[in-house]
Amino acid sequence: METEECECGNVDEGINWKFNTPRKSLFSMGCNVFLWNKIAVSYSGLNLTKENDVLLALAGTAQKCKPEIDAKYLAGFWSGDLMVYHLLWYVQPGKSLFPGGHMTALQPRPSWRAPSWSWASVSSQVTYDEVTQMFPAVDVFETRVVPAGRDSTGEVMFGELKVSGSAVMISCRTPAQRSGRSHSRQFDVQCMGQDIQDMSMFPDYDWGSDNRWWVYEGQPLFCLHLATTRPTNDKDDAPFDPTEDMFGPNDDVWFLLLAMFTPEAHVFQRVGLARLKWKDYEQNTAFREIFETFENFVIC
Repeated sequence: METEECECGNVDEGINWKFNTPRKSLFSMGCNVFLWNKIAVSYSGLNLTKENDVLLALAGTAQKCKPEIDAKYLAGFWSGDLMVYHLLWYVQPGKSLFPGGHMTALQPRPSWRAPSWSWASVSSQVTYDEVTQMFPAVDVFETRVVPAGRDSTGEVMFGELKVSGSAVMISCRTPAQRSGRSHSRQFDVQCMGQDIQDMSMFPDYDWGSDNRWWVYEGQPLFCLHLATTRPTNDKDDAPFDPTEDMFGPNDDVWFLLLAMFTPEAHVFQRVGLARLKWKDYEQNTAFREIFETFENFVIC
């Protein structure tokens, strides 16, 4: 419990959230949603021999990291008040944390192994932004995951979330000029025929090359207001008050991107995440004013 070494030389770039604290010591200290998300980030970047073992191979760690006595394991997430924070994962290109790991590039969505809202449903490494405060904009009022066996931390057969919140329909198109664009700025986004300025888009998988869950050019997507967060590097220490619109200009407004692949079923699948700075959200007045409240979003 004093030190940890690895021949890869990258121990410090792993899940440690306190310098000089071995990972095995963190487990003895108890887990929480923030440490668990760091585990998910590191683990999702590894190259498994059998990709469908993604939940099964993490089961032992999950059993050691239960954050609360009554918390339920939900296909890579934990139930509780911070469930919305779990949903803030996204894929962003970059180097792998470990030698032999995946490069964080968009891959097609693999054969079904987890519900779309779980990071375990994609083959790319995921990431979470570090935040100091979060104001959820949705209410997760029902969660249901059906395990494939007796072990609730292993493989799953089915999972769904039921949420209520506000959403609007948007569409994404490939811009005519793509040179110099980052991964998050590779789309032009429109709502009701109006451009949404400065929205960063993070597809969960390669929409164009996926044979089954492909998203076509201009396809209508539901944009569900998920949360507003304050990044840890924000110099403004004043707490924000959502009831008085006291958000700072650098606060992030997050949206889940949802597609309805089978309209007759009235269920959605997560296909990505989007982000606006609060200052940009305020400037997109027409976009903000046309959100509608939905009482029952079913996300599978």
